[in-house]
Amino acid sequence: MLTINEPLQATLSYPFLQYNIHDLLFFDIETTGFSASVSSLYMIGCVFFENNHWQLIQWFADDYESEEAILKSFFAFSKRFRVLVHYNGNGFDIPYLTAKVSAHHLDFSFDQIESFDLYQKILPFKAMFSLPNLKQKTIEEFFSVNRIDPYNGGELIKVYSKYMIEKYTRNEDPQVFLDALLLHNKSDLEGLITICQILHYADLFSGNLTFQKMELTGHHAYFYCESSGYLAKKIQYTRHNQSLSAFEKTLCVKVRFKEMEMKHFLSPYKDYYYLPKEDTAIHKDVAIFVDKEHREKAKKSNCYVKKSGKFLPLQPVFEEFPFFYEEYGSKESYILLDDSFQKDTAKQSRYINHLLAHFFD
Repeated sequence: MLTINEPLQATLSYPFLQYNIHDLLFFDIETTGFSASVSSLYMIGCVFFENNHWQLIQWFADDYESEEAILKSFFAFSKRFRVLVHYNGNGFDIPYLTAKVSAHHLDFSFDQIESFDLYQKILPFKAMFSLPNLKQKTIEEFFSVNRIDPYNGGELIKVYSKYMIEKYTRNEDPQVFLDALLLHNKSDLEGLITICQILHYADLFSGNLTFQKMELTGHHAYFYCESSGYLAKKIQYTRHNQSLSAFEKTLCVKVRFKEMEMKHFLSPYKDYYYLPKEDTAIHKDVAIFVDKEHREKAKKSNCYVKKSGKFLPLQPVFEEFPFFYEEYGSKESYILLDDSFQKDTAKQSRYINHLLAHFFD
């Protein structure tokens, strides 16, 4: 087994505020196939922050007997860290290593380290980026990351095979193939650190944006917010008559409102009476003053009061606002965009943060 240590020139553009930077271990593995039972692990690479700079360590199988040694070295090393950062590691790297640990009858697991899967963090927002896929290289291209490494993981299987052949035959210099293998793993880890900035986009939907202002134009309300992080690439996305655009430190959400009469349904309906002539419901404590022939026990479908005005869409899970519907059973819910809402910036802030938190539901 070869062990390579070298400093790494990298910039982490996402703060990971819930962690200390020294607790983070970025990792990536290289294998000769997808199935742990019929393929080999030939490299694990890690990047960590130490002595005010990033450091790369790689464990490489330079023979066919090093797999167990690589596993032992990695798990012993990882004990120093609290968080394991990776790209789709929950889908491949971690299950693969777990299977290899079992095959070698080793007493290692990932139970003592937190897993942070960058791929899974951004997967809910895939449509927003308008990318053909969410492969790591595709995200790197989105951020204009230029790779020197020309290979993908599948192509490197042949490169590793060629390295092993040339190591023993010496028909060609094996160092050329070793350099290519190490470079690819290093590039994956450099890219992983760089694309962590995509988490700034996911944070737009955390419900914690700094609200700036609301403007009304035509049949739309525009909500402007400040991003907590720098958005290097502009995004634009439209969904359900709502659209957002974000760039650098600014997010603008355009929401179409409806101007009409809507119904607010009261609960519990058994506490109300329905007045057919007025087409409204009133509480039973008040209904006792209405002639019996002009009232009837309310049902869920007619236990409402009506209101005309402007209405903004919002999912009915935020108790601060009374919710309105076009009809009983309507799936879309709304809140009233009245004068009090327009004058209350705190309420506007809670509205847009809630809307964004459920934007992709």
